[in-house]
Amino acid sequence: MSLFVRTENDPRGIVGALRIAVAELDKDVPLYRVRLLPDYLSASIAQPRFNAVLGVMSYAVTQRTREIGIRLALGAQRSDVLKMILREGMRLVAFGVVTGIVAVLLMGRLLRSVLYGIGATDPPTIFGVAILLAAVALIACWWPAHCASAVDPVIALRSE
Repeated sequence: MSLFVRTENDPRGIVGALRIAVAELDKDVPLYRVRLLPDYLSASIAQPRFNAVLGVMSYAVTQRTREIGIRLALGAQRSDVLKMILREGMRLVAFGVVTGIVAVLLMGRLLRSVLYGIGATDPPTIFGVAILLAAVALIACWWPAHCASAVDPVIALRSE
């Protein structure tokens, strides 16, 4: 069950009063996972958003099928095509990771109040998350690159 409350004051400030009000109605009903509406909405679309991001690389490679076919027909090695696509995808990932790390370091003071158990600029956490995201992005880039490098040049050239 979800309960949505509208307030003109700071929403975090009414959580205690909300717990008391719910307990007065029924002491056996717990109040947990209290979140702001933007956080709730963001979590509800996280999986579709993730799927869309993964599909972007696949779509970009699909749009280049003819180019890849021409490269293969002119003698490019499949490993070269694989490396080219991975290099382009990982260049975008590197830009995103560096931008994210800089943003975390700059916003560290703002984040301190919402973090528990770690510092706002905890290097193992920051770099651990960056490495994890880069690894997932590498897999997301590798699969379309692998499929593109396996394309038959004749079929790719006839596709358009």
